[in-house]
Amino acid sequence: MLQFWGIALYTLGGSQLAQASLAELGETRPSRSDVLDHVHDDSSLRGAKKRRTEVGEYSEQDHSGQDERQAVDQTWLDKQAEIKSMDQASGEIHRRIAYLKLVGGSHEEALNSIQKLEDVHRYLEIRYRKKNKTGILRKPAQYKQPPRRVRFVLGADLSNSGESSSAQASQRLSNLDGGKAVFPSQEWDDLVRLTEPETEFCRDRPDFKLSFLETMFLLGDYMVNSNLLDPSFFKANNFFRPEALTQLIKADLKSRLYGFGGLFFGFDAHSLLPTIQSLANHKSTKHLHRSIKVLDKENHREIVYDHLGNTMRSLDWPSVRAWGERSAEFGIVSSRFLSPYFIQEADELSQMLIRFKGPTPSNDLRNKPIHSATQHAINLVNQPSKLSNGKRPRLEFLMSYYYLDFLHTYYKEILDHIQATNLENQKSERKRKFLGEAIKIFTDPADPWKTKFDTYSRSIFQQKPRDDLEMKEWIEAITSIILELEVSGVIDRACYIAMTS
Repeated sequence: MLQFWGIALYTLGGSQLAQASLAELGETRPSRSDVLDHVHDDSSLRGAKKRRTEVGEYSEQDHSGQDERQAVDQTWLDKQAEIKSMDQASGEIHRRIAYLKLVGGSHEEALNSIQKLEDVHRYLEIRYRKKNKTGILRKPAQYKQPPRRVRFVLGADLSNSGESSSAQASQRLSNLDGGKAVFPSQEWDDLVRLTEPETEFCRDRPDFKLSFLETMFLLGDYMVNSNLLDPSFFKANNFFRPEALTQLIKADLKSRLYGFGGLFFGFDAHSLLPTIQSLANHKSTKHLHRSIKVLDKENHREIVYDHLGNTMRSLDWPSVRAWGERSAEFGIVSSRFLSPYFIQEADELSQMLIRFKGPTPSNDLRNKPIHSATQHAINLVNQPSKLSNGKRPRLEFLMSYYYLDFLHTYYKEILDHIQATNLENQKSERKRKFLGEAIKIFTDPADPWKTKFDTYSRSIFQQKPRDDLEMKEWIEAITSIILELEVSGVIDRACYIAMTS
C-alpha cells in the first residue's frame, strides 16, 4: 500500500515538475483551440480548413466526400424503386395471365395465346432479374462505403449485409424456371397478330379478348421499362408504332364500352371521361397510361374522337331508348359529329380560319355542317333540361359539353369564331369553363365529398351569380344535374360556405 502511494506521488510530482520547467522557459502546453488556429495558419493544410457545426468539426474535403456518398445513396434508392416497380409490374402480369386461364377455359385459341404470353413474360422476367441479380436487397455499401451517419441511423455497418443479401437474391433467382436464351420473337409476333383489328381471334369471347389486350399492353410496358431489348426492336415492331398503338387503344376502349353496356359518364370519380387527361390517368385504363402518354396530339385527337363517337352511338341502343327519345337538337349534334367527313371538314375549316386575314367569313362558316352542330351543342349547354325530364337529357347535356370540349382542345379556332358571332354564344364560353371546373372538382378521386362541395361553392362564389340572373338560374340547373337531385337556394348556401370556410 505504501509502495502504491509512493508511485502516485512520484508521478504527480513529475508532472508538476514538467509544467514548472515549461513555465520557467516561458512556454505553456498548447490548448486544443491553439492547435486548430495553427492548422488554419499552416499553408500546407489550407485545403483542409476546419469549420464547426452543431454536430462537430468537419473539413471541406469531408463534406465533399459526404455529398458524393449521399449521391451514391440516392442512386441506390432510385435503383431500388425501379426494381420494386418492375417486380410489381411482373406480379400484375402473372395475375392477368392467371385470370386468362380462368376465363379461357379449354378454348384452343385461348390456350395457345396464354402459353405464348407466358413464354415471353418468363424470358423478360428472368433476364431482368439476372441483370439486377442482387435485386431489391442490394445495399449501398456494395457500391461505395456509405456515410457514417447513415450507418449509425440504420444501427449497423451496411457493408456487412452484402453477402447475405446477395445470397438471398441468388436463391430467389434460382427458384425461377429456366428460360430461353434468346428473345422468343416468333411467339411475340404471333401475339401481335392477334391484336390486329381484322383478326377473328376470340371474337366470340369478348371477355377473354379484352383481358388479353390488357395483358399485351402491360407486357409491352414491361419490355420498354426493363431496357432489355435494343431500341431498334421497338422501331421495327408494329405493336409499338404510333399508328398501331392508336388503333389498339381505340379497340380496347371500344371493347370496354360495349362490354359494360355503355360508359355513361357523370360527376363522380368512377367516370371515364372522353378527354385525354381522363383516359391517360383513370385507374380503369392503367394498362393504357404509358402508351397514351407517348403518343402525340394528333393521335390523342383520334382516340378521343373515336371514344366520344362510340359513346354517342351507344345512346341509340335499344336498352338506352327506354330512357327517352333523342332530342332533335342532340340528333343534329351527334349525326354531324359521327359523319365520316367531320375530321376532314374540321381540319380544312381550322386551317382556313388560321390563314384568313380579312373580314370574318361568317357566311362561309354558316354553310358548313360543323357550324350547325356546334350551335346546337352550345344551345344544349346554355339551356340544360330539368332533372325531372329523365336520365337521357342529362346525358345529352354532358355529351354536348364534351363535343364543345373536343373542339376547344383540338379546333379552338372554330369554337372561338362561332362563339364570337353573337352575345349569347359569348356567354357560353363562361359557362363552358365553369362546367369544366365543376367536372374536375367532382371527378377528383382524392377528395372527400365535403371538400368537393366546399371547393365547388367557392367556384360558384367567384362567378358573382347574384349580379347575373341568367347565370344564377343556370348554375342552379346544372347543380341539380351534378347532384342528380332537385335543389333550391344553391347560390345562397354556396356563398355562405365560401365566405365562412
